[in-house]
Amino acid sequence: MSKNKGSLSKKENEKNLLHSIYKEDHYTYIQDSEEPDFIIYSKHNRNLFGVEVTELYYNETNARMRNLHNYSMDLLDGKDFKHKDDKKNIEIGFPKLISDNGEEREVKALIREVPKLFDYLAKVRELIAIKNNRFDSYNNELSHINLIIADTERYFVGKQLTLFYSTFVNEEIIQVILNSQFREIFFITTVQKNRKVYIPLKMLLFVARYVQFKEFINSNYEDLIINEKKSVELFCSSLIAQGFKDLRILNVQNAYEIIFGNTGIILAIGQNTNVHMYSDNTIPEEAALYGSNCKNVDQKIIEHFNKDVMETTFMGEVGFDCIKY
Repeated sequence: MSKNKGSLSKKENEKNLLHSIYKEDHYTYIQDSEEPDFIIYSKHNRNLFGVEVTELYYNETNARMRNLHNYSMDLLDGKDFKHKDDKKNIEIGFPKLISDNGEEREVKALIREVPKLFDYLAKVRELIAIKNNRFDSYNNELSHINLIIADTERYFVGKQLTLFYSTFVNEEIIQVILNSQFREIFFITTVQKNRKVYIPLKMLLFVARYVQFKEFINSNYEDLIINEKKSVELFCSSLIAQGFKDLRILNVQNAYEIIFGNTGIILAIGQNTNVHMYSDNTIPEEAALYGSNCKNVDQKIIEHFNKDVMETTFMGEVGFDCIKY
């Protein structure tokens, strides 16, 4: 990017975030809009869908520091704070830098408190909830709408992507994601040293639950004969009990595919997990909505699994490198 963040217009910044996930030449056109921010026309199946883009800031001070041109340099040069809250949230100090050879050098710097994990996740939850509440005001002629959240706080720098789930996911985050009408929620963040990735949060929850389900069945019910149909009923009924909505079942090549949001999983207990990414394509019409009133499901197994989920976690790399950000 040739311009720094503070000199970009709001729409230019949104477009850069959009293109970190969506390659422009993969689509017939990408149109600027409002509610949602972009309308995209797919080349392959003429699917028209929307994308809403937003950024996550811990507070308004952090937003001003990132978006106001030269604000940081102005403060270091002794100029006034733009807002009274900034004076509370920012300290001008003189930390010492120590080089590899032990040489010390004092520098003038802006010092801000790093948010605690609980407070950071509360901000994530609050932002998703705000966007969820506005969903009904968006263009209702689109096939679906996705949400992109760009994490400006860089909370996961230095952490491995495989640890994202165990750090990020708690019961409150799960519920706000599952209650969302967005087909997918993409969370853009930085992991490891400087690896910029986007994480599809609905896919993350879905894949995590299936991996946990497979391990649970293999560990606790290895002697129980569970055919593919029974696996579908057990897994889907468990997900519905946890708050998952709009699960769809597709019979493909003598196997069952379960679809949630933008992701399909082809069930294969005891085998590698086969994930089908729909990538904003139309969900097949023959994919039937799963009913929650299946009478043949063993409720004790479902209760056992849902209790097990609360006591275990998931470790896996469910995320993709950003194209441009």
